[in-house]
Amino acid sequence: MNTHNRILAMTAILDFLKEEWMIVAAACAALIIVLITVVVCAIKKKSKRVTQAVKEPQPAPSVREATPVIAEESEPTVPVAEAEQTEETKQEEAQHDLPEDLHLVAPNEPTVATAQEIAVAVEESDEVEILRGIESGTGLAIVARYKKSFLAKLIQAPQETKEYYSALKNAILSYKKTTSRVSWNYDSINSGRTQLAKFSVRGKTLNVYLALAPEQFEDSKYKVTAESSAKYENVPCRYKITSARRLTYALELIAMLAEKFSLQAGKEHNENYVYPYESTEALIERELIKELISKEDYEEFIRRRSQKEIDRKHREFVSAAEVNAIISDEVAISVVEDKRTEEGKRYVGKKGIINIDVLSRNFQAGDVVNLQSLKEKGLIDSSVGYVKVLARGTLNKLLTVDLQNYSIEAVKMIVLTGGKVDRV
Repeated sequence: MNTHNRILAMTAILDFLKEEWMIVAAACAALIIVLITVVVCAIKKKSKRVTQAVKEPQPAPSVREATPVIAEESEPTVPVAEAEQTEETKQEEAQHDLPEDLHLVAPNEPTVATAQEIAVAVEESDEVEILRGIESGTGLAIVARYKKSFLAKLIQAPQETKEYYSALKNAILSYKKTTSRVSWNYDSINSGRTQLAKFSVRGKTLNVYLALAPEQFEDSKYKVTAESSAKYENVPCRYKITSARRLTYALELIAMLAEKFSLQAGKEHNENYVYPYESTEALIERELIKELISKEDYEEFIRRRSQKEIDRKHREFVSAAEVNAIISDEVAISVVEDKRTEEGKRYVGKKGIINIDVLSRNFQAGDVVNLQSLKEKGLIDSSVGYVKVLARGTLNKLLTVDLQNYSIEAVKMIVLTGGKVDRV
């Protein structure tokens, strides 16, 4: 191929490439234009929304929404020593409160749902034992002993027992010249100097003792029991009233008694001897129940026993993280002395919270911590009238704390280092 032909061939190739490049360039230009158009439309749309949002009035933030911002920028109304309120609120929720009533809290005592007073009545005795608690280590029961009168047992008896008693007493007093005398142990029915009957309550069952010979009722429908005790010498025929049928039989026995002693029917006696229920505490106040071990004695016994356990586990240094593993809640609660009065439960002023580690840093061993000393040291505001102590950090000294409330963990820290807790 000569030179001329080569030049023609190269020119043809260049013309072809030029046409292809122009096509590619045009396609790229079109793509760029499309992309620019999309971006511009998106910007316009967003700008429109922002404009509308500016024009539309926005609701003012509520007080609740604004409060956290204010709290971060200013001091709390009631200064809480060296901690933010929100942090201590979480801390308080994580700890256990002292019960409102500090009385009769025994170590390992059943909960309220299972700690109902269990009366163990011995048939031949007027004494009753009330379960106070169970020592888990030994399994021994802790009991308070009471001596109940006949009237107290009747008052606390089931309703049907009271109704049986009322019906039988009215029946026998309907005879002329019969009288009733209620003593500590019995209700005795007499005609002149002759004893006709006695009523007693054994456990929850009404028993009537009649001046009849038990042997005459052998192999009869009257399932009587012969009483050999000297207390029933004059009324040896015992009959238990456990059902409406037995009530009917007892009325028949009373008719036989009247015939034996020639009692004359008088005006129908129709008194209501169904006494309303009263609590053990109310009956103690009325002196119808005698405490052989009083609640005060029991509480003091529990307190002394708990204090011995605390003394055995005494620490020179204790942390909030370990106290629950050292002593139980019940032991801690039982050594708190409740000095509140009914008037004292109504506090004047704001409520505050303070942590054990703050007390440890600001008081010396043997100091008394109360509202006055906290205010003097600037640890609480002068307007505070109620302080709750929370467990935090460590404690390494003996303190006597006289404040309004505590978490149980805080109580444990104070007493394990030899201190004393009073609730005022």
